[in-house]
Amino acid sequence: MIINGGEFGFIDRIRQWIGADGKGVALGIGDDAAVLLPPPGKLLAACDMLVEGVHFEKEYISPWQLGWKALAVNISDIAAMGGVPLFALVSMGLADWVDDAYVEGIYRGMLDIAERFGVELVGGDTVRSPQTTVVNITILGSANSPVTRSGACPGHLVAVTGYLGRSAAGLAYLQKMSHEQKTASQDMKGEIAWIDELIKAHLEPMPRIHEGRALAATGVISAMMDISDGLAGEAHHIAGESKVGVVLREDAIPISESTLIAAESLECDPLEWALSGGEDFELVFTFPPESTDTIRNALSGIGGSMYVVGHITPMTEGIVLIDSNDVKRNLLLEGYDHFSGKQALRS
Repeated sequence: MIINGGEFGFIDRIRQWIGADGKGVALGIGDDAAVLLPPPGKLLAACDMLVEGVHFEKEYISPWQLGWKALAVNISDIAAMGGVPLFALVSMGLADWVDDAYVEGIYRGMLDIAERFGVELVGGDTVRSPQTTVVNITILGSANSPVTRSGACPGHLVAVTGYLGRSAAGLAYLQKMSHEQKTASQDMKGEIAWIDELIKAHLEPMPRIHEGRALAATGVISAMMDISDGLAGEAHHIAGESKVGVVLREDAIPISESTLIAAESLECDPLEWALSGGEDFELVFTFPPESTDTIRNALSGIGGSMYVVGHITPMTEGIVLIDSNDVKRNLLLEGYDHFSGKQALRS
């Protein structure tokens, strides 16, 4: 590892990259703790970790993209509560192969998405991690009335904010290609639109903060989550917390043309990507059917979309998928599980 100036030189460079203390920051990086001035409302706190070899491979992702994605997945957790992201603390374990340029790239990615969503980077920690690089971020946000997973009721509709399966398709494409083919595919980005769209969806996800706030502001959303582990997994989470059942309709799940092209090219099932691929970071939410127009108008007012994919049932009816022939089958919990023994790279 070559970090010029050692730990303290590294901290000084971080302070230069981040700049002066921002909004709501009385004292930022440089002391034992940051001093923050949060706005009124309920304080939201979340953290997510990206681990090399589990969530990303350095061959697939640039340092800028790693920084962007590490903060994006945290901002998405605030979006899922209908909140506003405020402050982030960044901790990194740096592998021996990391150098100054790589670390600066990570911070540039984080700072770009932080600026986009008004997040202030206010501290953290950095250590040596000999074999694998780890990026862990804690984010703080606020919401007047946070939306949780536990309010869904029988009869409510289930909807999502965008296409599902694109991230999993992008990952499948990267994993399938040989090194030479991957290099060629990167050269073709911009010329083959579906490649560009899917790889970007996987490596540069866009948190749905504006959609989350617009949905929460309607006052009629009964439950909401971000889709990090696949629609099937999130349906199980909402069902478990709300003590309800869920019915999803296969033909209503939004899948982009690019994902369908990739599925045909790679001989994969696009529905499987949508249900259990994960890392789409769209929002899934529930609401009374009579509020459909209110919600659709709220989302269209910010350029957002809504796709109704199912409805809530009593808990005794379980979690069910109905196919295009109206055949029902139990929808298993097949999202990614770190401790299930299933080996699958997420990023």
